[in-house]
Amino acid sequence: MDKNWEIINVITDEKNNKSYNIYIGDKILDNVEKLISFPNKTLIITDDNIPDSIITKVSLKANNCYIYKIKPGENSKTIESYVSIMNTLITNEFSRSDLVIAIGGGVVGDLSGFVASTYKRGVKFINIPTSTLSMIDSSIGGKVAINFNEIKNIVGSFYMPSMVIISLDTLNSLPQRQYYNGLMEALKAGLIYDKGLYEYFIENFENIKDYDVLKNILIKSVKIKKAVVEIDPYEKGLRKILNFGHTIGHVIESENFNVVFHGEAVLMGMMYFCSESLREELKVILNKLKEINNVDYQNINFDTDKAFMLLKNDKKCKDNFVDVIYVENPGEAEIRKTSLDELKIILEG
Repeated sequence: MDKNWEIINVITDEKNNKSYNIYIGDKILDNVEKLISFPNKTLIITDDNIPDSIITKVSLKANNCYIYKIKPGENSKTIESYVSIMNTLITNEFSRSDLVIAIGGGVVGDLSGFVASTYKRGVKFINIPTSTLSMIDSSIGGKVAINFNEIKNIVGSFYMPSMVIISLDTLNSLPQRQYYNGLMEALKAGLIYDKGLYEYFIENFENIKDYDVLKNILIKSVKIKKAVVEIDPYEKGLRKILNFGHTIGHVIESENFNVVFHGEAVLMGMMYFCSESLREELKVILNKLKEINNVDYQNINFDTDKAFMLLKNDKKCKDNFVDVIYVENPGEAEIRKTSLDELKIILEG
């Protein structure tokens, strides 16, 4: 192992001694065979935006490797994509001892993980995230899903990866807007759990593309998610705080597919459920994103009636109540049971 790699072990079942490693470093895929024991067959699921140079670093080391590419974006995280990939596995006679690898962002990871969790009741799954968003958030913790009837992640399961490989050089081809988009999940992580990360993020935002700054933010963010999911792997209590900003953020994202990205929507969603002083600080970040991305976030709209229906059908809604995450001070998240009527007033306000 390279001494410069950070290795974070996530315990998934302490009683049965089950866990997986997250590797964070530079150019890890150059020696990926040191980490992965490739089985008889491997399916790599990726998208058209991922450079072949990244994919071949893995595919050339694998045995009997098949590559399935989807179109980039949430519109590919569908039942149709799922069925097509299932047909690929069946046609090529993949067994339960074979391997599915995701190389890409959150859409690729979510879809691939759901495929792996359901094919023959579960095959080995390795996640290689290539965006800041998937590195910080979606590749860790075992949530896998697809969208259905315009509802984000409504069909899914919990399925832990065997390994997560975060190789920072894969970000070299990531568009600038996507780079900043994913980092909003790190900002969220600091707000809900670690005041120090939040302060570090704010202080270093102007230099956030620096390798050491990015690596520090990634490591701190991953450790936060590790701590939370180890305590509450199936979102029965504490893990709900990871949904900060998502209640209305998902609505904004669903109503503005390909206009507002996930992290941006989460940032906007956080502003509905925080103290006035924090809201002002988050507005500063949003304005900086506006300058960087040339997107007028203040004029992003959504249909409140349709948004209300999405909230009613959201998986987090139970008996007309939603557990909303509220943050008064950085590092201090509170779970508030909120009625749909109250949320409707907030949406319309």
